Amino acid sequence: MDDSDWVERHLILDEPYILLFPSSFPETQEGLTSIANRLPLIRPSARSQTGRDVDRHLRRIGIEIPRSLEFDSPIGLVAAVADGAGWAITTPLCAFEGGLSPLVRPMKLPGPGFGRRLYLFARKNELGRLPRALANEAKQALNRDILPQIFEHMPWAIDKIRVEPTR
Repeated sequence: MDDSDWVERHLILDEPYILLFPSSFPETQEGLTSIANRLPLIRPSARSQTGRDVDRHLRRIGIEIPRSLEFDSPIGLVAAVADGAGWAITTPLCAFEGGLSPLVRPMKLPGPGFGRRLYLFARKNELGRLPRALANEAKQALNRDILPQIFEHMPWAIDKIRVEPTR
């Protein structure tokens, strides 16, 4: 949609992809291949943008990890990690949606990182100030209600997640 003239875009959030482990898995500085040899990778569905981003990143760094479990929602993915079924590559916001708990351990992604940007899109000149107002409300909710909970579990992510200033 970057080249579409008929769309107005409101950037909401930039966030990195992270690793999510069962809390029983020891903290590690291992690379992804080594981790995958010890525990299965639980993936976001290949039908989702998050799943496609993870697959693209793994291809880009030349790592082939067999497919085992895939989930359409962060809730299923985080629950499977919490149950010890494997580890995942996800985002802080997806981990939050799935339910951060003491049963999961979020960690920085080793090696080259990657991230995503979340936008609110609307048809240009059709909804007046509503898209901007909704984007600003989403940013305020993130800053007020969601990010403090994420940073409680991931203090190392404070300088990695950026909410666009309200306008």
